[in-house]
Amino acid sequence: MKAKLKFRTKKEVLDEYENVALSYDLDRSGNFEGRLMDRIQRQLIYGIIERNNFKKVLEAGCGTGRILLYLAFKGLECHGIDPSRNMLSQFKRKTGKYDIDVQLKVGDIEDMPYGQNTFDCTFTMHVLMHLPDYKKAFKEMYRVTKKNGIVICDFPNENSPWTKLSMFIEPNRERTRLFTIQELKEFFNGYDYEMTGVFSYARTFYKIPIIQHAVAFLENFLPLPLWFRRHLFVIVRKR
Repeated sequence: MKAKLKFRTKKEVLDEYENVALSYDLDRSGNFEGRLMDRIQRQLIYGIIERNNFKKVLEAGCGTGRILLYLAFKGLECHGIDPSRNMLSQFKRKTGKYDIDVQLKVGDIEDMPYGQNTFDCTFTMHVLMHLPDYKKAFKEMYRVTKKNGIVICDFPNENSPWTKLSMFIEPNRERTRLFTIQELKEFFNGYDYEMTGVFSYARTFYKIPIIQHAVAFLENFLPLPLWFRRHLFVIVRKR
């Protein structure tokens, strides 16, 4: 069973985020599940940056700054690019409020206005799954990353039994593109990469107050095998 795609063109993606910019932060991070995902992503990215003593980072598709702003507070030199002017407007409002310097540009992740080998770490979260040509976008991220730098990106896992169950229950629901582990392995085979994942358990569990903290505990201390995970992260070292 193939997922019914929510977006087919980059324009559809841009229109969506231009329209939801004002409510994005509340919709995305206003519940337990959203806050948990934000924390996991921030910890993953900052942990890699800290271990490698990186200083200069780029988020491709930075949106309203839910991750990049956190890194700016950590004292990193932060750059962000996003095609949505409305999303960046919300980001700039935050940087003004907290007097934080983040270099922001309006632009296309598939054709970024940065030179080769510019950033220690380039990352994107919840972006490549929306694009018709995720491979082109990844290669552009790889291009602007320095040698021995790291590129981080994420993908929803089509292999996960939780994804399959969701598709069975809601077959007509529009979704972002899903990726098989094998598909990702084949594409990243030519790179120095590792793959990990989060949300070992059905994400519905994180929406139920009486058990959500217990499930979050299991996520940290009893993660299931990679193919169970709803959300995959690919971490690439540029050689």
